[in-house]
Amino acid sequence: MNVRIRPMTTDDVAGVDEQKMATFEAQDREEGREPELVPDDVHERNAARLHHQLGTDPDGCLVAVEGGRIVGHVVALLREYLWCLPMLHVHPESQSGGIGRRLLDAALDYGKDAEAGIIMASSDPRALRLYTTSGFVLHPAMEISGRVRHRPPAPVGVREGGDDDFGLTVEVDRRVRGVPHGANGNDVRFIRDLGSRFAVLDRGGERGYVLWREGRVVLLAATTEAVACELLRHVLAAVGDDDIDIWAVTGSQQWAIRTAYDAGLVLKPGGALLTRGRLGPMTPYLASGLYL
Repeated sequence: MNVRIRPMTTDDVAGVDEQKMATFEAQDREEGREPELVPDDVHERNAARLHHQLGTDPDGCLVAVEGGRIVGHVVALLREYLWCLPMLHVHPESQSGGIGRRLLDAALDYGKDAEAGIIMASSDPRALRLYTTSGFVLHPAMEISGRVRHRPPAPVGVREGGDDDFGLTVEVDRRVRGVPHGANGNDVRFIRDLGSRFAVLDRGGERGYVLWREGRVVLLAATTEAVACELLRHVLAAVGDDDIDIWAVTGSQQWAIRTAYDAGLVLKPGGALLTRGRLGPMTPYLASGLYL
């Protein structure tokens, strides 16, 4: 049966989430883990993100359909001259048949005039091959995880972020990655409003911000490594007994690796960041899995 690529609609959101969860479950089993039950609030957040992305980038959201069933999807974002790929998943029963390549090609066409691109990838060898053979430079990454065993003191000067601080995130993003997370920091605002905590540090020429939910660091950017370390220590001091999880920590984020080891956390191989074109220094920076 033929597979058709078409624009995603709001009616597809539940089917896309179901297809993505099936993909994650299959990957867990391939890597020797038993899939865990997904809480309802995770499905709700997934749906909210898709609705947000359909609102900002409708032409970058596509599904692969076979016989009326969603077997793959992709979400691509354009932020000024930066193209981002936060999601590309193919149902495990439909993998290795070229659907992923077709979805990526369609997403790349959405960003055909973009001067730069960034992807966060899992350790799936098929995904890594797909992206590296499409003109992206692979930066192997680590995952930071575990429970804080040596809790740092809460840094002085870090405060809760508010509505007046989204301008700060725009300035920091321009210095670190070249492009902000949406006009007026709208993606950062959305991440916060979806349930992440938001903190900033602003001391003259040194500025930065961090978002986290429970023990997962969602996004961190700063103008200096000193500020980045203090923001990460703020999260480590605030998480209580929650396990820490930070994805895609590349070798250029040595400040994060040192801070993690000081707290007694564990590093293990964990996917990759892939980039191309005119980006900022991308450090100190911990990328968001869904807004990069």
